Amino acid sequence: MPNSLTLLHVPDVLYERLKASAQFHGRSLNSEAIDCLKTALMPDWLAPIERLARARELRANLTQGAFAARVIDATKRQGRP
Repeated sequence: MPNSLTLLHVPDVLYERLKASAQFHGRSLNSEAIDCLKTALMPDWLAPIERLARARELRANLTQGAFAARVIDATKRQGRP
């Protein structure tokens, strides 16, 4: 069963950052706060959309043509029977 939590005395600057982050991600303040808590307290957990965004960012930063298909295939097969 989900639990409830009330936060008191949230500093204005923190509230504004949470609000801006929620708007950016298209979430409610509550959903954004839960996501921030998950990120801080469960660092191995990533929302699927965040995992996809990180993968796309990494891919965008790769130099085009820096990795030949044969090298990639050989690397994937390394250590396999």
